[in-house]
Amino acid sequence: MTLRLKLFLPLVIFCLLFVFYADRHWLPRLTEFTTQQNHTHLSKHLESIGESLIPLLLKRELGNIYGTLDALLESNPEWKQIKLLDADDRLLYPATNKPLPAPRNNLLVLQQPIKIYTRTIGRLYLAVDISSHIKAIQLFKRSFLVALLSLLFALGTVFAILVELIVTRPINKLAIASDNVSKGEYSALLPNVGADEVGHLVKCFKSMRNALQSYRGQVEQEIEGHKSTTRELAQQKERFAYHASHDSLTGLINRREFETRLYTAIDRAQKDGIEHTVCFIDLDRFKIINDSCGHIAGDELLKQTGKYLKNSLRTGDSVARLGGDEFALLLESCPLSLAKNVIHKLHNNLQNSFFHGRTRFSRLTQV
Repeated sequence: MTLRLKLFLPLVIFCLLFVFYADRHWLPRLTEFTTQQNHTHLSKHLESIGESLIPLLLKRELGNIYGTLDALLESNPEWKQIKLLDADDRLLYPATNKPLPAPRNNLLVLQQPIKIYTRTIGRLYLAVDISSHIKAIQLFKRSFLVALLSLLFALGTVFAILVELIVTRPINKLAIASDNVSKGEYSALLPNVGADEVGHLVKCFKSMRNALQSYRGQVEQEIEGHKSTTRELAQQKERFAYHASHDSLTGLINRREFETRLYTAIDRAQKDGIEHTVCFIDLDRFKIINDSCGHIAGDELLKQTGKYLKNSLRTGDSVARLGGDEFALLLESCPLSLAKNVIHKLHNNLQNSFFHGRTRFSRLTQV
């Protein structure tokens, strides 16, 4: 059940109960009061008629009595019958003794004694048709109920519009904004802030959204910081692993890594019967170059030699600097008969002269 219906349904029930109360209690009392007032008015009118007939009754002027009562019946169409008796209950008016009708819902019969002081000199009866009065009351009841229902409907419509503008729409906007916040969006429009409870709710929601946005920014910064730290640690780990297994000068694998690969190749040879070849290379003239031209020239000789060896072998082969001017080759899945040709070619190419500045050196090697 929506909030609009929860607020509007009690109002509808209240309106229906109010109409039921008005129809069952208030209107009947009003009808009874109006009928009683009409009865009192007719009784007083009949009493005034009786007082006007006293002189005529005392003088026994029946002609004037007939004329007066006939005129009253003619001027009051709802008066159905008037009957006048003397003190001895003898009929004075009308000429024929027509019995009075019995009282009914739409017929009222009134009796009024005519007295002089305490002596009764006659009685006056009046039969009145109150159908028009009853119809007027019923018409009033219907008009009143229609007007009451129209008024309640108008009030209900105004109430529904006010609820829509003041409560339902702001709450719907808050619900949409809450859904956007759950999705990480903080730009949803909020209703205008008022001084009522809904305005206070909007202010609290805005404060909560700003706090969540600020907290999210802090968390994202912390996450980015952790990511950066993690990347730096990974890079440092890679650098440490690389330096642990490679020579810092030539970039070739070092003795430790070469021995690891060698043991792995030996295990494969024993299990699968694959033949590998290991070759050791020593630069005989390295000490002369290093002493005569300095460590820079010696380092350059080692770098060029390592680069040449790495570029001359297959991708799966391993080239290592064991230390100083010593290098080692691991030619995997390469029998000695094929390895001899490769090594002979490497040896011949390494005999070419090495130039450092304007000085020429011969790189005699031993394999």
